[in-house]
Amino acid sequence: MVASGSGTRDYFFAPGVDQTWIDELLAFDDQVGQEDRSLVEGVQRGVRSGILGEGRLLSESEQLVAHFQRLCAEALDG
Repeated sequence: MVASGSGTRDYFFAPGVDQTWIDELLAFDDQVGQEDRSLVEGVQRGVRSGILGEGRLLSESEQLVAHFQRLCAEALDG
């Protein structure tokens, strides 16, 4: 488990995974999180502004998010 400023994250690795590889992966994950933070905060400010009633996904780059949303909607529909 890794603690961050806003919560914790759990990582699971197979037995015998090289610790150096794990350390590099966690450092990369932290770097990506830091880079994304200002972008996400900007999006949240825009959402809170109330100007738009709903957001839109980017059709090309957010296909997996759209797929996940469809799966959730289907599961909730019964």
